[in-house]
Amino acid sequence: SRCFQIFFQPIAHTELVAHLRQMCQQESIPADDEALGIIAIHTEGSARDAINLLERVRFAYKTVNKQAVLDLLRSVDDEHFIHLYRSILDKDLNSIITWLSRYASQEQSAHIIWDGFLELMRALIWRMNGITLERFGPHAQSLSALADRCTLKQLAAAMELFYQHELIFLKTTHQHRLFESLIMQLYENQSDHQHRKESPAVQQPTAPILVHRETVQSQTRQTFDDRWAQAVAQIEKLDDPLVSSLFKKGRFGGIEGGKILVHYAKDFIFFQDWLTNSQALWQPIMQKVFGDVGLEPQFTDESMPAAAPRSVPAVQAPVAVKREQPVPEKKMTGQVVGTTNQPRQQQYYQKKDTKKETLKPFDVSDKEQWKKAHLILSVFPGTISEVPQ
Repeated sequence: SRCFQIFFQPIAHTELVAHLRQMCQQESIPADDEALGIIAIHTEGSARDAINLLERVRFAYKTVNKQAVLDLLRSVDDEHFIHLYRSILDKDLNSIITWLSRYASQEQSAHIIWDGFLELMRALIWRMNGITLERFGPHAQSLSALADRCTLKQLAAAMELFYQHELIFLKTTHQHRLFESLIMQLYENQSDHQHRKESPAVQQPTAPILVHRETVQSQTRQTFDDRWAQAVAQIEKLDDPLVSSLFKKGRFGGIEGGKILVHYAKDFIFFQDWLTNSQALWQPIMQKVFGDVGLEPQFTDESMPAAAPRSVPAVQAPVAVKREQPVPEKKMTGQVVGTTNQPRQQQYYQKKDTKKETLKPFDVSDKEQWKKAHLILSVFPGTISEVPQ
């Protein structure tokens, strides 16, 4: 069977928290916003996953609060990750050992601890550029103070170290121990000049670059591809999942004669009318990105290898098969009579040819009477046959 994928965008953090808060009020569930915020962050904008997690916390604990959600997820508060990296910068080994013994244990999920530490590195990089991630909003002050002590080189090296060992982390059965070893390696690699900021690199004079015609054409093609990706990204923001999915399934083929060529599989011809009827939604975006051009969908791509046409076997005349009568066996009287090297069944029986059943073509030439049949034949050429009961 064929299926068509429809892509939905994650729900915004504030909208998902507001939806969960409304549910708790209607169901008389005691919950605080900080706990609902952790649920929204953990489920990454999925309303169904957020509701399921909220239901799990509700039945496991009397109150939906921050500690209840963290205990159910076997997670660690983000403030503790900030404390861990602060101890690394301070080269406080005792504090690091205490943190690992308390949080990097079997009681906490190794995957959540791994992701939480990497998310802290990412949040520090963004904070150094004046942006606070939604997840670390409640800890903005501590995050800013820690970001002032870091350098981009330190954070990038820490993330690179963890990503280099990510495959080992996914395969090993001792994930907590691997996390501990990487934290110790960050402790050893910590520079003595912690408060020194990165000095800007001195740019060296470069020789002039010769650009060939092929390079210019490649860059032009890349520019159009980037524009198409930009247009598709803006169409995804429209409140129409089907139109968004159609443009994501299309393959950009360039611009010819003032029209944007978009290639689709042959099966997608069913959606041609939908593209035309929804033109008022996506046409302004195309004009904004590409200028005054039109859109010309091409339904020419093969979605799957075409099957070879089935040939109808010719009707064969019945063949009479002469069946030999079995020879009665003689009783054994001390000697074997009529022995052969062939099996007994091959001596007395001859295999009968099976008659192949043929399908009789059905007459659907009357278009008024067989409208659906002609619609099917217009998309899937072939012959309609009558199958006997």
